Amino acid sequence: MPFRWLNNRKWAFARNKRGSVLPLVSISMAALLGFSAIVMDYGAAALLRRRLVTAADAAALAGAQELIRNNPSPALARSKAAIYAELNGVAAAEITASISPDLKEITVHVEDDLAFNFARIFGLEGMNLNARARAVVGPVATLSGIVPFSIVEQELRIGAVYTLKYSDWKEAGLGPGSYGALALGGSGANRYRKNIKDGFNSPIRIGDILNTKQGNMSGPTRQGILHRIGEAGNCGCTPENIQPGCPLLIYIPIVRDLPGKKVEVVNFAAFYIDRRNPPGSGNDSIVSGTFVRSMVDGPVAEQLTGYGVYAVNLVE
Repeated sequence: MPFRWLNNRKWAFARNKRGSVLPLVSISMAALLGFSAIVMDYGAAALLRRRLVTAADAAALAGAQELIRNNPSPALARSKAAIYAELNGVAAAEITASISPDLKEITVHVEDDLAFNFARIFGLEGMNLNARARAVVGPVATLSGIVPFSIVEQELRIGAVYTLKYSDWKEAGLGPGSYGALALGGSGANRYRKNIKDGFNSPIRIGDILNTKQGNMSGPTRQGILHRIGEAGNCGCTPENIQPGCPLLIYIPIVRDLPGKKVEVVNFAAFYIDRRNPPGSGNDSIVSGTFVRSMVDGPVAEQLTGYGVYAVNLVE
């Protein structure tokens, strides 16, 4: 009898225990499902947010490039920004782009709505996500690959032809013995010739003090420019239509003359070398180029007025 009583109590306890576990399991399952719903929809929100950021950045960079033209067009900049945002999956109605009055900045705002799939069980329908990007346009502050010529600080006009290396030092405006050429990374003729052919491989910054190259250096000058002309081949480039990487496009520093055969870099400029008029020898060792606009990678010097070599930076 006692044994039967204990056995009955044992099974009664087990039944009561099962009855108490079921609510706990139900609550745990509900919590697990809710957590899964939040994770799934949060992941979708993170992906959408990343896409919006990418779209805003691409749109701002694309629109800013239209502000570098000879006649910047805010309308064209906004249109280009919208095109690139749409290419990254943003609907046209969800894109706004504004241009600063000085035409040096473009701000792009994009947004999109995310409809929840799982969180609806908690009464959450969705959320609105947005992203913002701001790009600034300005003269480049640091530049690599410059060619060892120079031009004294002055007002330059797009499309005009300027002398970059003279055959008479008296015309260069840089003191006795300086023909407009620069000694970058060394004073030897081979270094000078290589810098003309390939560009100086170290970065030059606004404010740097450089040594001028002494002497006419007609042989290395002609050899270096002829190398670039040969590299260009039949690329079909013109000052109005220069293909990326064209060897006829060169970058040189705008300089201010200093005592002691030195110059200070105050800006940078881009020039197109006319293949039909290479430098000659002796008194004909003259390098000239057409002043053009160009965009390069690099930090922006926001406080300066540009000389045709611009960079675009995302700042927000």
